[in-house]
Amino acid sequence: APEIKTVFKYWYDDNAFKSSFLHALSSLFPGGELYFMKSISHYVKTNPEFKEEAKLFFMQEGNHTKGHRILNREIDNLYNNYVLQDLEKSTDEFLKILHNKLTPELNLIVTEALEHITFNLCETILERQDVLDQAYSDAKKLFLWHSLEEVGVSHSSIARKISDKAIIKWYYKLIRKVSITPIVFILLLALFHHLYYIQSINKDIRIREAITGLNDLFGFEGWVREGLATAIKTW
Repeated sequence: APEIKTVFKYWYDDNAFKSSFLHALSSLFPGGELYFMKSISHYVKTNPEFKEEAKLFFMQEGNHTKGHRILNREIDNLYNNYVLQDLEKSTDEFLKILHNKLTPELNLIVTEALEHITFNLCETILERQDVLDQAYSDAKKLFLWHSLEEVGVSHSSIARKISDKAIIKWYYKLIRKVSITPIVFILLLALFHHLYYIQSINKDIRIREAITGLNDLFGFEGWVREGLATAIKTW
């Protein structure tokens, strides 16, 4: 993982909205990656052929968590608060409850869908030179490094491989087939909920920046819109 030493509040295009949106995403990663590891781990015990791939997956997810925890802490230090660290904890607590409530099959389906979405967002970041052109600091290095690891063959495919083998019952197969659009919608709700909380405390996003940021991320040429649309299309 890259060292996180030099970070700025508005490291993404000098835009508080775009920077805060990626901070919201960063606050989801630690809890999300622990959830993924637990969901995959359940099946590795009964499917030892995935042991080596799972080992690499767990190592990479652990490193991603560590990197984003450091970034979140550094951003909070700039604002002199604990906003992102609080969001990390609340996400982690929610996903722990979700993991305990859902069946192993449903946890696996959610993990597969979110990994598929992450893969497509990361691939969009890497394929389009314009996405992080106007970003700088170690936060940019972290997101680029994370993206490179996410699109690695074994990392991006392990949840799908296990699902192909473990999802047998017809109703789980049906849920798996239709799951991508609702999970994209839920992810967006979570991101905008976190963004709203960040803004309610930090209060530094101006309306003009929000309009520019929404267009850059979700407009016709928006990379988030493109990544999510590709995720739905290729599911």
